[in-house]
Amino acid sequence: MQKYNPPNSQAPDFKGKVVGNDQMFNKGPHLMTPAHKSFLTDEVKAFIGVETEWSAYSDPISPSEVRRFVHAIMDDNPLYYDEAYVRGTKYGEVVCPPLYVSFAFRRAHGTPDPLDRLKIDRDWDAYGGGGANRQALPRVPHGFQRMVNGGSEIDLYKRIRPGKRVRTKARYHDIRERIGSTGPMAIIITETNFQDDDGDLIARARQTAIFR
Repeated sequence: MQKYNPPNSQAPDFKGKVVGNDQMFNKGPHLMTPAHKSFLTDEVKAFIGVETEWSAYSDPISPSEVRRFVHAIMDDNPLYYDEAYVRGTKYGEVVCPPLYVSFAFRRAHGTPDPLDRLKIDRDWDAYGGGGANRQALPRVPHGFQRMVNGGSEIDLYKRIRPGKRVRTKARYHDIRERIGSTGPMAIIITETNFQDDDGDLIARARQTAIFR
């Protein structure tokens, strides 16, 4: 198993040391004060563990889509396209880049564009939690208006191959509250599992969203 921690999953603390997401969000006071009413009610806590159904990507992974992704990340590894080369490796077949699975979702023909909501709600943050299933998880009623990306953590279990179809299931892993220098905030961690059509776990991703 490989573990990928993107650069934005870390931040310098006030002494210049690098700390991970949990350390960063656990710095400072943890409890709501009389000046700030806690949003973390029993109703909100009940969202922890809520999950979607399994949802399949609309199409199998195509070599052309992988090629475009490889060009974008500028990683010309022959594992991603050279069948003669890859036959001499442990994979035996062409494989996708490790993180491609989390970018392979495409909306099916004839389905509504989820961003159409912005035409009637300019303040919508386009977040519901869950990567490809982002609109399937119910909205957590935290009451905050602004959202920023708090980082991602991805565990990799299997290399996916072109021709396979991916499916995902998302759930709310944790919901926390913190008080920062400018006031209270909600920390929502969403976990998404990725499987191939053999039923094997490909990856598990946890995304942190910060609302304030």
